[in-house]
Amino acid sequence: MSKFHRRAATEQELKILAKQAETGKVSYGCMTVLFLIVPAAILYFLGDWFGAIISPEAARIGRWTLPTLALVLYLVILREVIQSANKLRAQIQRDLDHQEVEEIRVTNADVGLIGSARPNSNHALVFGMPDRRLLYVKLLPELFEPTTYGAKDDAAVAKGDVLNRLAAPYSFPSTEFVLRRFPYSGALLGIDVEGDYAPPRNLRPSLRNVQLFRPSEIFTGAIDNITEVIEIEQAQRKRGDSL
Repeated sequence: MSKFHRRAATEQELKILAKQAETGKVSYGCMTVLFLIVPAAILYFLGDWFGAIISPEAARIGRWTLPTLALVLYLVILREVIQSANKLRAQIQRDLDHQEVEEIRVTNADVGLIGSARPNSNHALVFGMPDRRLLYVKLLPELFEPTTYGAKDDAAVAKGDVLNRLAAPYSFPSTEFVLRRFPYSGALLGIDVEGDYAPPRNLRPSLRNVQLFRPSEIFTGAIDNITEVIEIEQAQRKRGDSL
C-alpha cells in the first residue's frame, strides 16, 4: 500500500533546499584544471617524447595533437555537466516556487536492491507498490546518515546485515515508512521508519545512464520488470520529457 500527500514546506525545509542549490553549483575552474589543463600538459610532454623517437617533425605534431584530443574530451564533458547543472537548477527552482513537500507512506512493499549496499549514486533501492508504482531511491550518503531517520549522530550500529547500518528502530528499508522529499528535484528530506527491517532482494537491471535520475523518483511499472521500466524512464529523460 502507498499513500501520497503534499503539504506546505516549512521554513527550515526551504533553507535545506536553498543550501542544496548553493552546494550544487559547479566549479568550472576546478573542472578546467582537472579535465583540461593537467591532462593537456601530460599529453603535451608524452606527445613530444614519443614523437621524438621517430623524428623532430613527429615530435612537433605529437605536442599539439594529443592536447587537442584532451580539449575535445573536455568540451564533451563540459557540455554534459552544464546540461545537468541547468536541469538541477530548474528542478530546485520549481520546488522553491511551489514550496511543497511530498510525503510518501509505503507499507509492505516488495523491496529490491540495484547494485550493492554501499553509498553510490549508481545504486538504488526500489519499492514495488500494489498500484503499479515504484519508488526509486538512490543510495546517496544521506541514506546512511542517522539524522535522515531522526536519530542522533551516535545512534547504535546494527548487528548483522542491515543496509543503512543502523539498529532498530531506525533500520532501513522497513516494512512501513514515510519518506519526505521535494517533488521536483527529488531531494530527500527524511525517512520515518515505522516497521520492521525488510531485507531487499537483489535486482540486476542495467546501471547505464542512471545519472539521469534524481535522488528519488516515482516510476510506473512492476518491480519484476525493473529493467524495462528503467530503460523507458532513461529514454524519456534523454528526450527531455520530464524535469
